[in-house]
Amino acid sequence: MAYTLHIYLAQATPKIIRKKDRQSKEPHKDLTVRLVEECYKQGLVVLAAGIFSNVLRFLPPLVITDGQLNEALDILEEAFEASVN
Repeated sequence: MAYTLHIYLAQATPKIIRKKDRQSKEPHKDLTVRLVEECYKQGLVVLAAGIFSNVLRFLPPLVITDGQLNEALDILEEAFEASVN
């Protein structure tokens, strides 16, 4: 299945990722749930949000270091790969 990934940056934080099926344009709540669970297993806390529960919220603290941010993004990338496959 092909997914469209929209990434929005509202002010300095939070980071919001919204997932929809590329062909049907339907929100993918199931993918968001899998992403949240996979991130949690690897030690990254993210939230599912939005009217359709297809929004992934990543709320880093303002004092996050570059190393911590890179680690979080690596976990998020691995979670995407694990959830889509």
